[in-house]
Amino acid sequence: LFAKADENSYICDDINSEYRLLKKVDDATLEKLNSRKIIYIAGNNFAYNTELSEEIAEFNKKSTDCYIVCKDYSSDIDTTKDSYFSALYEDIINGDIPDIFVLGNGFNAKLLAKTELFADINEFMDKSVSETVFDKSLEQFTFNDRLYAVSPSFTLKGIISSDDNIISKNNYTFEEFLDIAESKKLGFYNGSFDVLYDYFVLSHVDDFIDYKEGKCYFDSELFIRLIKYLKNSLSYEPVLAVESICDFNDFENKTATYGENFIFFDVSKDGESHGIISPVNSFAISSVSENADIAWKFVNEYLGDEYQSKIENIFPSSKQHFENMFKNSQSTQNGMGTYYIDMYGEYKDDYVIDISDDDKKEITAIIDNSTGFQVDDNITNIVIEHMYMFSDGILTAEETAKELQRIITLYLQEIN
Repeated sequence: LFAKADENSYICDDINSEYRLLKKVDDATLEKLNSRKIIYIAGNNFAYNTELSEEIAEFNKKSTDCYIVCKDYSSDIDTTKDSYFSALYEDIINGDIPDIFVLGNGFNAKLLAKTELFADINEFMDKSVSETVFDKSLEQFTFNDRLYAVSPSFTLKGIISSDDNIISKNNYTFEEFLDIAESKKLGFYNGSFDVLYDYFVLSHVDDFIDYKEGKCYFDSELFIRLIKYLKNSLSYEPVLAVESICDFNDFENKTATYGENFIFFDVSKDGESHGIISPVNSFAISSVSENADIAWKFVNEYLGDEYQSKIENIFPSSKQHFENMFKNSQSTQNGMGTYYIDMYGEYKDDYVIDISDDDKKEITAIIDNSTGFQVDDNITNIVIEHMYMFSDGILTAEETAKELQRIITLYLQEIN
């Protein structure tokens, strides 16, 4: 608080350094406000998620029957534990369970979804709402036929190649890709080992794990072959790039960087995926919440027209607002010049934006054929540790695969 204005008001600043006048409410209003139900939302680093904080504040202003209280677990970091959310897990075990969860940033959604801690959102979501969003936006959060979360927006992650003599389609099995990449010694423009194992291993870890059966398949010729290639590719000529596409303008930026005929593709076990759909600000609701209907009221606003129409720089989950974003990008950006970084890291300014119907069709096809992933954070930590040991030469590829198989098998047995 900066200053007392009078007996009933104070001047203060908020997180955006904007000044506000706080006024004392009268007793009748205070009684009404205090009668509202409290909805607890749990997450990490709310202070840095300005957009979410503003949505919560706006919801609280409008709501007459409830208000949302943030439980930010980022202040409970314990260096002896693996996750920002260690305190949250302890609360869950002790029965102090929030009504809404903001997933991501170390939150072990995959494991908790298995325990059915999260409600099945199909029970709340009206069919008219589910039909307005991209199917893949929902499929990424489906586990054992339960929809455990929703996200209002997403980006797309994949591999880009501008040489169709090397890469000629949008989807490859691991074997198909490795046959080409190994024989032609294809490297990556942004090919640090961290970037490569993050994409090929962590983002595709579900291709090597069967959670339902409690089995994994790391100790296999395919996995050994894959990580050997990733390490060897660091010395190959760069012709590929791991990239994300965030919106239509970003798609044009990739066109400027990699050329008009670049191909965006994915590599997976079954060879059906064209890319990975990565959610932004995902929400789950507690299956034991006494106020689940009210919690859904808040979460559902993220899928509504008012919020979806405000989304910028990332793709909205709503198909209609995806279309609106496309038309707006065409009308406001086409014909404009743009700065970009070419494949060799040089700044250029010789590209004119031309967002076309074909661009929209290509992006839509990637979305419709994408796959989502929600990684078990414990498995992520195990994989990262062993990828570093492999990269540093402490373990061979065969030893890495064998150790991952042993440790993750034990872990799967434990959680099952």
